[in-house]
Order: sequence, then C-alpha cells, then structure tokens
Amino acid sequence: MNMSSRWLNIVNLSLSSDQFHPILKESTISPLLKKCTLDKDQISNYCPISILFLLSKIIERVVKSRLTDFLPSNNLLNPHQSAYCKHHSTKTALLYIHEQLSKFDYCNSLYYNLPEYQLNRLQLIKNSPARAVVRTPKSSHITPALRSLQWLKIKERIDYKILYLTNKVLTTTKPSYLYDLISLQPLRSTRSSDVVTLARLSSNFSLKVNNCSFRHASLRLWNELPKELRQLVDDESLSQSSHFSITGSSSSPSSSPLSLCITLSLFHSRLKTYLFHKSFPT
Repeated sequence: MNMSSRWLNIVNLSLSSDQFHPILKESTISPLLKKCTLDKDQISNYCPISILFLLSKIIERVVKSRLTDFLPSNNLLNPHQSAYCKHHSTKTALLYIHEQLSKFDYCNSLYYNLPEYQLNRLQLIKNSPARAVVRTPKSSHITPALRSLQWLKIKERIDYKILYLTNKVLTTTKPSYLYDLISLQPLRSTRSSDVVTLARLSSNFSLKVNNCSFRHASLRLWNELPKELRQLVDDESLSQSSHFSITGSSSSPSSSPLSLCITLSLFHSRLKTYLFHKSFPT
C-alpha cells in the first residue's frame, strides 16, 4: 500500500469513527516577526504561527469540503451567513446592510412624532448593523459606533427626510399637492426679510391638522433651521413666492419657486451636519 492510500485510509477511519487522534491535535507555536523592520525585542511585534501535522490539515480540509457542500444543500446555513461561504464576503455583507438601511429610510417621514418608545425600538434595529460594521460588542455603548459611521439617529433621520422634502417643495413648487399644504409668511411679517419662514395655519383652513402631518412637521422643523439654511438670494424672491393656500382650492394663486442662497447639494450637506450635531452634541 502506497503512502497516499494509507493516508486516505486514515482519513476515512477518522470520519467513519468520529474520532480525531489526540496527537493530531497537537501543534507547535512559533513566533513570527510581523515586519523585518520592527524591533525584535518587543513581544507585541510578533504574531503566533501554529504548525500542525500535515495529516491534521488534510483531515481538516476534507471535513471543510464536505460541510461546505452538505450545509447549503440541506438548507442548514443562515442565508445571511457570509463567513466561510463561497461567493460570500465582508463586502457582500456590507452591501446587504446598506440595502436594508435604504429600505429602513423608505417613507420614514411618516414616523414623525411617534411615541419615544417606538422610536427607541427602531433605533435598536438600526444599532444592529452598526455593531456589525464596526465590530462593537453588545456590552459597549452604541453612540461611538454611530458617530464613527456618521449615521444619524432615528429621530434626526426622520427630520432629515421631512426637511429634504420641504426644501424640494419650496424650490420647485412640486408636487403641487404638497406645495398647497405649506404657506410662507408675507415679506412684511418676517423677522428678517432675507430668510424663508413658514406661516402658521390660517383659521379658515378646513382640514384638521395633527402633530404628525406634513404641514405641522414642515412648519416646525423648517422654522427651527439656522438662518444660513433658509436664506434667500434676494427679497424679491420671497415677495413673489408668498402664498396662503387652502388644500383643494382651485383659486390658489400660482407661485414661483424660491431661490435659496445655497445649492441643493450644499443644503443637504449642511443639513446633515446640523442634524449630526443634534444627534451627537459635544
């Protein structure tokens, strides 16, 4: 019997008997200098290298190969398992997490003014992928991880979406059904003539507005923004755009889009910075 046949026989016996000889579990640990330029007298500059018997490695490879085929073919692997799976990697896992976060933000403006306990539940869901990305244990506080990833907290993400829509509606007047829900203070009643301020609901407004509506949220959040995010190019733009419309009214005056001092991309960038400081105050 040649050597390869003997080894094959040993491997088959080990698998069929569910036995792995103790000698095959032994290894020699040798320190290896991480870089040749490092100080050889510093223990931290070494990494341990485990040297196993060749037969041990062969059995390990055979078992891994069989498990790799057996587990997925029998649906025994979690579909989100990425480690030690063919065609799976950290990159694919991160792409999946990013995709789920995008779904998480879908229509999140509807979460405005939810009870705090419900927002906390959503935050816990969002914390899980953050821990996975930065490899933060459950015992550690999540705030440093969120800050390092520059992820807004749930409340600020909701505010971001509403303010994003408000800015879009003000600068494009589209869609009209949202534009008709907000009104601008006339030029004569603003504290500062070069700042866009939303007006409160008029007393003859026929629809009841609750504290979760877009009209209520946009009014409150927009007027709390810093002046530099609401500044107009000139006063004439405000006077041309001011309106007090009633939803469903065909007599609503036509209005022109506002021209803010900053571009849309710059508005989003500064808005995120503003909300980031609200999420993680220093």
